[in-house]
Amino acid sequence: MNLYSSTPFIEAFNKAYFPEVQLHLEEFALQGQVWRLPTFPDGKPITKWQFIDFFEPVSPSQAKTTNKTLPYIPNACHGVVTAKEWFYHNLFIPYEPSPLINWNNFASWDQFTNYIKSKSSKLVSDSKRRKSKLEKEVKSVESIQ
Repeated sequence: MNLYSSTPFIEAFNKAYFPEVQLHLEEFALQGQVWRLPTFPDGKPITKWQFIDFFEPVSPSQAKTTNKTLPYIPNACHGVVTAKEWFYHNLFIPYEPSPLINWNNFASWDQFTNYIKSKSSKLVSDSKRRKSKLEKEVKSVESIQ
């Protein structure tokens, strides 16, 4: 499932941007696919917001039948290709690239961070530096895992 359509993300997103409102996940149909989106209590879905990069359809095995529809979703991922496919098949158009982390490859957050450290310790130290700077300029940052 897409991170932006997950319960933990919606809870954090809700707490950060709409602390007075209780958002929930709801499914909507668009072009023969089902999309799980953060939704206001009145039933209006959030399809675009700061820090929501893109949505992707729910897998057919997880999709429920819904009679709610959407006219469009501004940022959506309709498929995934590997970097090798991207360059070998010259897929620059009409695709727009975005980073993907396949969370099925990691059993825990620690396993993911250990993987990142093995690839580049600079990423971890840079992230810590940026977090410290943010905390000095704004306030304490809380990690949700």
